[in-house]
Amino acid sequence: MKLKFALIALICIGGANAKMHNKTIKNVADKDVVPIAKPLLNQTTKDIMCLAYSIYREAGNLAASAQYAVGQVHINRLLEGSWGNSLCDVVFAKAQFSWTLEKKKVVWSDKQRWFAREIAEGLVNGLRVKTLNSKRILHYHANYVQPKWGKQSNVVAMAGPHIFYKDIAH
Repeated sequence: MKLKFALIALICIGGANAKMHNKTIKNVADKDVVPIAKPLLNQTTKDIMCLAYSIYREAGNLAASAQYAVGQVHINRLLEGSWGNSLCDVVFAKAQFSWTLEKKKVVWSDKQRWFAREIAEGLVNGLRVKTLNSKRILHYHANYVQPKWGKQSNVVAMAGPHIFYKDIAH
């Protein structure tokens, strides 16, 4: 019950840092997206577009910082290695992103495609969300869902309605 109230408080606070279980939770901001990594090797145009579409489906209506944050988890998963060797493998790993279970592809506009691709290319070329740049930060969910693994409460940051976790078993 405490977690539910904490989530409600986080939603109401919006842009400010929030507290959960007596811990300040950082909200990802534009200033947190920085060029701190080497470019990822062996990622094709198809991989970049897989990442771009997943960013669009997961966070396409959110601020750029939230889209980078969602994309960062995809990058972390690629680097961690359990979800495959390419960004397409990560995106389409079994039942990891709910939209991949849908039969019909959602059409995105040229502007949406361009914006998501810019974010995906930035991540592939070394931009990172510094607060989320870790092989230990591999999970997130929107604040309106409550996955079983979310009860472990290793919350590290928020970006838009997404809550990011570290050290969740997979």
